[in-house]
Formats: sequence, structure tokens, C-alpha cells
Amino acid sequence: MTTIEEAITDRLKSNGDVANIVGAKVYPDFAPESAEPPYVVYDLSESEQAASFDGLHNFVDSEFDFFCIGTTYAQTLALAKAVDLALTDWRDLGNDPPIHGSTTSAIRAGAVAAPGDGERRTYRRDVTVMFTHGVEELATPSNT
Repeated sequence: MTTIEEAITDRLKSNGDVANIVGAKVYPDFAPESAEPPYVVYDLSESEQAASFDGLHNFVDSEFDFFCIGTTYAQTLALAKAVDLALTDWRDLGNDPPIHGSTTSAIRAGAVAAPGDGERRTYRRDVTVMFTHGVEELATPSNT
């Protein structure tokens, strides 16, 4: 069984358009200090188990933020578009846990980091994607 994070990393690293820009530099949570742009860092911003009047379901809605870092505005914009296209409408019911679907909710301009001593200017574009995916174990509410 893979986690949703592992599935996302694999999806982005195997996507030709993303890989042409960043290679294998796709990182959950933090980029290593040695990472040189361009690269993608992503993190989970919100996650909630789906529920209805019938009770809890065996899937979760998780919102992830993807931070596309590049050395030029054009490169960063192309990277954000590639990440968006790689993840939007992704459905993989054969994955364990299954990916039931995904939608991009926003692509925003990120911060421009001004160069310090010996540093280069970097650009950032943020992409927010909501995934509906299976879970390994269902949480059960307490009846106490």
C-alpha cells in the first residue's frame, strides 16, 4: 500500500512535462538545503474523512499545496501549469489506496525571493489541489 504522498510524488516524477523541468526534484514538506531550483515542494494543508447521513466513508478529501520554485518567471509558470495538468482530474482506482479524483482549486502567484549574498533570484507559483482518495483504515466514532 502506498500513501497519498507517495502516489503524488510518483505521479509528478513520472510526468514528462514536470520531469522535463525539475527532473526528480519533487519533495514532500521541505526541499533539502542542497536543492537547486527548479523543484516542487508540496504539503498537506487540510484533510477530512468523508461522511454522510450513512456514517463515515472509506475515503478522504485532502487539500495539498504545491510550491513550484524556479529561476525565471517563465520557467516557474510552466512548472505550475505542468503540475496542474499532471494532477487535475487524476483518477486511479487501481492504486492502493485508490485515487477517486482531483481538482485544482487555485493557482496563485507566490513570493519572489530577492537574492542575498551569492544567491540568485527565485520565483514561486503555488498550486492547490484537492484529492479524494481511499484510506487504509476507517476511523470509528466512539459511542461512549
